[in-house]
Amino acid sequence: MVIVPCILLILGAILSLLIRNSKICNILINGISAISCLLIIVVGVGGILSRIVLSLPLGLEMGLDSLSSVFCVVLGIVGFSVSTYSIKYMEIYGRMRYYGVSYTSFILAMYLILIVRNAFWFIFFWELMTLSSYLLVVYEDEKEEVRRAGFKYFVMTHIGVACIIAAVLLLYQQTYLIGVPDMSFSSLSEASRSMPSSVLHLCYLLLLVGFLVKTGAVPLHSWLPDAHPAAPSNISALLSGFMIKTAVYAIIRMFFFVLPMEFWCGILLIASGLLSMFFGGIYALKQVDSKRLLAYSSVENMGYILLGIGAGLSLLATGNLILGSIALSAGILHTVNHAMFKALLFLSAGSVIYRTGKRNMDVLGGLGKYMGMTSSLALIGSLSASGVPVLNGFVSKWLIYSVTASSWKIPILPVCAAVAVMISAITGAFLLKYWSSIFTGRPSEEVKECPRLMIAGEAILAVFCFILGVYPMLALLPIVKVSEDLGIKASIIREQLFLGPFLIGPVTISTISLIAVFSFLSLFLLLTFVFLRPSGIKAEPWFCGTRPSALRFQASSYYRNLEEAMRPAYIKIPRITLRKYEEPDTDRFLVKPIVKAFGKISRAILAPAMGYVQLYLALMFLALLLIVGVIIWIS
Repeated sequence: MVIVPCILLILGAILSLLIRNSKICNILINGISAISCLLIIVVGVGGILSRIVLSLPLGLEMGLDSLSSVFCVVLGIVGFSVSTYSIKYMEIYGRMRYYGVSYTSFILAMYLILIVRNAFWFIFFWELMTLSSYLLVVYEDEKEEVRRAGFKYFVMTHIGVACIIAAVLLLYQQTYLIGVPDMSFSSLSEASRSMPSSVLHLCYLLLLVGFLVKTGAVPLHSWLPDAHPAAPSNISALLSGFMIKTAVYAIIRMFFFVLPMEFWCGILLIASGLLSMFFGGIYALKQVDSKRLLAYSSVENMGYILLGIGAGLSLLATGNLILGSIALSAGILHTVNHAMFKALLFLSAGSVIYRTGKRNMDVLGGLGKYMGMTSSLALIGSLSASGVPVLNGFVSKWLIYSVTASSWKIPILPVCAAVAVMISAITGAFLLKYWSSIFTGRPSEEVKECPRLMIAGEAILAVFCFILGVYPMLALLPIVKVSEDLGIKASIIREQLFLGPFLIGPVTISTISLIAVFSFLSLFLLLTFVFLRPSGIKAEPWFCGTRPSALRFQASSYYRNLEEAMRPAYIKIPRITLRKYEEPDTDRFLVKPIVKAFGKISRAILAPAMGYVQLYLALMFLALLLIVGVIIWIS
C-alpha cells in the first residue's frame, strides 16, 4: 500500500507525455493526483495506528512512524484539495504535458521524502522536489519577473542542498570509523555519537542552513516572496501549504531523532523564528500584491513553527521532558494548521486571479458582492491565520504562547511568548487588509463566482480549519505520539495538558482564568452587535464631482503611518512586479533604530487621533496584550 501512490503518480507523469489533448490531460493529471493524495492519507492513518517498515532494492528503506504519518496525512489533505481545485483552475493555462510531469513529480518527491529512511535517497528525492518545484515556479517563463524569481529560487535552494550533502558526507565518513559504512538514518545516528564535537557542530550548522533555506526563514528567506507569487496559485498553495513543511519535517527528523539534541541548536531555531515573525509581519503590512502578502505571511508563520520546535529542542536538551514535548507538539500542530489555512488563502487569491486576472489589491475591491462563496472561504482562512478562537490557527498559537510563557527555566522563552503575541496582532492587521481590500467596498468590476470544483477545493480546507479548531485533539493526539517515539510516555504528556473543545494548553495556566477571559470576550462581542448597531439615515455619499472609484480606501493606504514609523527597517530597491517593493536593510535597522524611534514615537503620540484607523487597531492590540498579561499573572 505504501508504494501504490508512487506507482499512480509515475503513471500520471507518463500519461501526461502521451496525451496531446490539453483538456483531457488536465483532468487526467489532476484526477490521478487527487486519488494518489487520498491514498497517501490512508497510508498516513495506517502509520499512525501501527509502525510500517518496507525494504526495497538499492538500499531504498521506507518506513512510517508517528512523525512521518502526521506529515503524510497533511500532504494528502492539501494535495487532494489543490488537485481538485486545479481541474478547473489550470484551464486558463497551457502546456499541460509540462505541467503534468512537473506536478506529479513534485507530489511524488514530497511523499518519498517523508517515508525514506536512508540519507542518500533522502537527498535524491529532496533534489527531485527542488527541481520539479522550480519547473512549476517558472511555469510562465515568458515573464521576466518569473524568470528572475525562478533563478533566485534555484540558486538559493541548491546552496541549501549543498550544505545538506556536506553534512551527510561528514556523518557518512564517521560510519567507516565505527565499522558500519551505511547511509541509513540509524547508522548515521550511531556515528554521530562518536564524532568529535567540533565536526559534529559543523554538521549541525550545515544542516541548519540547508533546511532553513527551504523553510524560507529569515535571514534565508529572500527567495520565498518572489517564488510564491511567480508560480500559478495552485502551485503557490502547495509550495506554502506543504513544501516548506518538508524542511520542518527534516529539522525534527535530524535534530530530534538522528543527531543528539543540542541546546544551542534550539536557541538558533528560536532566534530565526523571532526574526521571521517580525520581518515577515512588517513586510506583509506593506504589500499590495495579494500573493506577495501571503508569501510574507508564510515567512511569519514559519517563525511560530520554528519557535515551537526550537523551544522543544532546547527544553528537551536541558532535561525538561514535559514542557519540551509540549513545545515540540505545539510546533508540529501549527505546521498542520498553517498548511490548511495558508493553502486556503492562496487558493482564494487564485480564484480572484481566475476571474479578474489581477493581484494588485489597490485596483480590486467589492468582489464579495459577486463572489460570495470565495469571500466567505477567504474570510475563514484569514480569521484562522489571525488566531481567532474556534478556528485552528488560534489553538496552535495559544499552545505556543502558553508553553513558552511557562518555561521560566530558559528566560528567553517568556520574552518570546510576549513577542509572538504582539506579532499575532500584526497578522490580524495585514490579513484584515487582504480580505477587506479585495472583497469589501464599492465593486471594482462585475465578475462571476468561480466554478464549483474550485470552490470545493477551498471548502475542504475551510472545513478542516473548523474541525481542528473545534476539536483540536483530533490532530494533537497523533502528534503527541511523536514524543512517545523519543521515549517519553504520551500518557504523561496528556496529563499535563488541558484538552478541551476550542482550546489546548498546559495545566500550569489556570483553566478558570481562560474560561473567564473567553466568557468576557464573548459577552463583549454579543453586547457590541446587539447595542452598538449603526444609526442614522442611509444615503449615497457626495463625491464632490470626483469619480467614486478614486475615493476608495486603497490597500496601500491602510498602514501608511506605521510604514513611516518603520522606515529604518526598509530600503527601496527596483523590482519588476506590480510596483516597487521595499526590502530590509539590516545595517540601517541595526545601527540607527533607537535614535530614530524616539522621535517617531513622540510625533505619533502628539498626532491628532480622530479618525485614525491605525490608532484604533493599536488600542485593540494593547487590549489583547493586557488580557494575555492578566492570564499569565493569574497563573
